[in-house]
Amino acid sequence: MKTPLVRVRLVTLPLTPEARRGRFGHGAAAGAARAGLSGLDTGEWAGRTLDEVAERDPEGVRRWLCDPSYAPPGGESVDALVLRVGAHLDRLAPGTHRLPAEQAVVRAAVVHALRLPAAAFWRLDAPPDTVTTLTGRAGRWNLLLGRSQTAAEDRDGEGAERTVGRAAVRPRGPRYARRRIATEGTAVAVPEEGAAPDVVLAQTTVDDEAGARRLARGAVEARLAACAHVDPPLTAVYRWRGEVETATEWRVSYKTTAARLAALGAWVAREHPYDVPEWIALPVTARSEAYAAWVVAGTAEESGENTPEDTAG
Repeated sequence: MKTPLVRVRLVTLPLTPEARRGRFGHGAAAGAARAGLSGLDTGEWAGRTLDEVAERDPEGVRRWLCDPSYAPPGGESVDALVLRVGAHLDRLAPGTHRLPAEQAVVRAAVVHALRLPAAAFWRLDAPPDTVTTLTGRAGRWNLLLGRSQTAAEDRDGEGAERTVGRAAVRPRGPRYARRRIATEGTAVAVPEEGAAPDVVLAQTTVDDEAGARRLARGAVEARLAACAHVDPPLTAVYRWRGEVETATEWRVSYKTTAARLAALGAWVAREHPYDVPEWIALPVTARSEAYAAWVVAGTAEESGENTPEDTAG
């Protein structure tokens, strides 16, 4: 006998006037029965634009975008949002549930359903007026997201549960072109060749945590990277001067732009304690336009201030 199925259709609400002006929302209430699906509470940042908040609290904005456990003053962290939304989903009775929700809530639901790391929250887009479908049975969820409401309503039943892995790419838009990679309707922004400055993930490793933190913070302070992650220690096996060696290292991952990559690489080479430090850069094939814009802003050179390129001998 099959376990009863729970089907959840999360309808992404249209953008509010605040969101259209680029302002943080107040965390729209969802009613007592659906309190777990209330919007993300941004606390004291509500009603302000990202630029306004960054001018007053740049460190807070940086932490909020890089650290899922960080909450705006008086607000809610991404970690807390995922837990709250996940708890609501897990309590739903068998059957079909159609639930209007803000974009942040839809993202959190996907993170919970697929057991993704909370940092993946920023890598998901849920366009307004689309339906994200989650189907659950015995604690396991399947995902279908980003389809129009009309398509979702026209196609019901078991067929709506399938997840298909075939991707289609369709060009759209002029210079800052957006392409849509559709995996059964999933949509993310993809950089078009020759478009505006794009995001690059660059990495290095070092053999002590303090050194890794210094390399991470220094690059962000110099505006060579918008964000840097220090991963937990990992085991490296490598050949050095004819011998196979093993060491414990910390990896530092930088989010920067193609325009700032060379300067970042030169800075890391100068600051790194290794004779031959690891330095690799990976193209980012999909990212939200909002995140790309934040990376570009976070790595823009400030007028009147010296940067490593200005001071290098």
